[in-house]
Amino acid sequence: MSTHPDIYASTDAILSEVDLRVLSSDLSAALGADRVQDLFGRGVVYAEDRAGFDSLPDALPRTGSVFRVHLSTPYYGRGYERGHWPEIAAALEFLCRRLPACRVWYGPDGTDVVQEVTREFFDEMWSYWTTVGCRPYYEKHDSMA
Repeated sequence: MSTHPDIYASTDAILSEVDLRVLSSDLSAALGADRVQDLFGRGVVYAEDRAGFDSLPDALPRTGSVFRVHLSTPYYGRGYERGHWPEIAAALEFLCRRLPACRVWYGPDGTDVVQEVTREFFDEMWSYWTTVGCRPYYEKHDSMA
């Protein structure tokens, strides 16, 4: 099973269920319904329960709202060059532009590692992806055949 991206956003504002449903619908329409996942029947974008804030990655601020997005593509990052970075970047950019007061975070699922999405983050990731792409992953698996 591959690692999926953990995408979080945090804001001091409290987002209503209606706001989250509209955001979920719009993101799904923007990327394509098959590119997002509604893993828990809570929507593609859903708020983390305050009771569960302790289980969130340490770097995330515990603010008014912390919400999460699930994509279908695997995670993409240095050392794990599997996912479709342009699709992940589109989802991150969508959140940053749609909710400018939010801070957006990205990392691999199943870990406590997330990084804040900033212009510098985008520059680094796009440079890496345009230079390396998914070659390390495919070269590793081709050599195993």
